[in-house]
Amino acid sequence: MTEYTQQQAAVAPLSPRTGDETWFRTVFERSALGVALTNPSGAILACNPALKSLLGYQQEELTGTPVSTLSHPEDRQIDAAYLQELFAGKRQHFQVDRRYLLRNGQTMWGRLMVSLVTDTDGSPQYAISIIEDITEHKTAESQLQQLLYRDELTGLHNRRGLLTLAEHQLRISRRSQQHLLAVYGDIDGLNWINKAFGRREGDHAVQTVAAILRGGVRDSDIVARMGSDEFLILAIDAPGACAAHIIDRIEEKLAQYNVAHPQYTLQITWGIAEHDPQSPLAFDDLLLRASEALSRRKQAKRTESPAPIPEVICDKSALAPPAP
Repeated sequence: MTEYTQQQAAVAPLSPRTGDETWFRTVFERSALGVALTNPSGAILACNPALKSLLGYQQEELTGTPVSTLSHPEDRQIDAAYLQELFAGKRQHFQVDRRYLLRNGQTMWGRLMVSLVTDTDGSPQYAISIIEDITEHKTAESQLQQLLYRDELTGLHNRRGLLTLAEHQLRISRRSQQHLLAVYGDIDGLNWINKAFGRREGDHAVQTVAAILRGGVRDSDIVARMGSDEFLILAIDAPGACAAHIIDRIEEKLAQYNVAHPQYTLQITWGIAEHDPQSPLAFDDLLLRASEALSRRKQAKRTESPAPIPEVICDKSALAPPAP
């Protein structure tokens, strides 16, 4: 039996109750979108040429295969939950964007649209799954997100991106009773660097500071560029006692850079504010406190040596960034 006749044999008993099998087969075979029929256990009963082309598999590789094995591991639980509800009669259809694993090892974003087909007595018979390749759409969406939420010069979160993430972290903080630490930094003398060495060198100084900040904190911490010379670190699950350790680690990296690049000295003035879940703050208020602390320290620098940040008990190992 050829692959074509195998496909016809698989589709024939699954045709709609209208009896128009020719119409059903024509739509199934000629659809530009990938189409698969799956049974209640999630196994593929039949698939059309477009799906085989989309995923890079042959007919015999797909027939009988659990549809979940084609999914990205992180998306499989979502698919399983939807299919379970579908065949339990809790929903008639669903749509979800998710990732597929192609035969060549690459990943494709697909829009999955699934509808339930029942027997004459209303019992679930099979599901029709239609898959559209939306990889280009997702790529464009990701690029748009980068423009909206990332700083173009440094690649860090911009103010809009920070606000989006910070509100989420504050909700987690309140539920889990975790402290958050806002560490506001301002590059000293950036205007002088721009005037003395040019805007390109000023941009390089900003990029250097951004890289040092990002490399000096944990992956879970949020680093954002707030303005031309201002940055914010939002340290997750870090009480105020740990501020000195975070700043000391970054200052050490700055010192190493300054030794290797003596053209000018990169320095940062800091302001710190803590979010205590027992006395919760709105993020705007937390940001204002950190900004005011920064302003006080900058004023102190103009008149006298600023008081050092007090060293209080802190679990420094918990704040260490990942080893390179």
